[in-house]
Amino acid sequence: MTIDQLELSVRTSSLLQELGVSTLGEILALQKIQATPMSIAELTEVFSELEVRFEGEFVSTAGSADNNATGPLEERWETIKSWLLEHHPRVYEEFLPPATEAQIEEAEKSLGCRLPEDYRRFLRLHNGQVSGGAMVMTCSLFPVEKLHEAHKRYSSVFDGDNPPPTNVDLGIRAVEHSEGWIPIGNSARGRDYLCLDMDPAEEGTVGQVILTAVDFNDHRLLAPNFADFLSHFFEELQTGEILLNEEE
Repeated sequence: MTIDQLELSVRTSSLLQELGVSTLGEILALQKIQATPMSIAELTEVFSELEVRFEGEFVSTAGSADNNATGPLEERWETIKSWLLEHHPRVYEEFLPPATEAQIEEAEKSLGCRLPEDYRRFLRLHNGQVSGGAMVMTCSLFPVEKLHEAHKRYSSVFDGDNPPPTNVDLGIRAVEHSEGWIPIGNSARGRDYLCLDMDPAEEGTVGQVILTAVDFNDHRLLAPNFADFLSHFFEELQTGEILLNEEE
């Protein structure tokens, strides 16, 4: 089985290619895999699903998060912005200029719902990112004018023939897809979506940020709201979970 057949994320596939392996057998023969916690978790899950055993050692490359982004959304973003300008200014430049209130309202009209207030406040700071901009789970944030199109495209992926998902975090409905999941970003491979969950399970919160992996039919809770999602982003920036350099 080749790496492509494993349907791994872009980051994990690239890591394995850098290690000089191209098949499952070659991966399992490695004595050590040094990777981010996200890639380690992804590989561990794949090995479990395939019922194979990795005898080597996983070594996490995660660093420490020395700073926290707290308070109102604008204060959190100012903390993140200051850190990016000091350490990775080109990454900050990937965030787009503010959206107008008219753009936000037009998107809400097309979607048929009002977007969460903290997300609206962020849009007034930055209208998403350029395609390929660094964000959680190798995703990039959409400009607000693309939300309706993304929602239609995302909904069309599901045909209703798949069984209910089994890997679902608490607070998310255990269904293949909900029209109340509003995609606000996706991965480079276009199969992993960051969504605002406007239709949570009883234990969840309206407006929570979730990740849905189309190919694996998994639903993961990332943060109870968009402001906390930004704090999560900042933590991963510092720990190295999100890989950054001045050329990216």
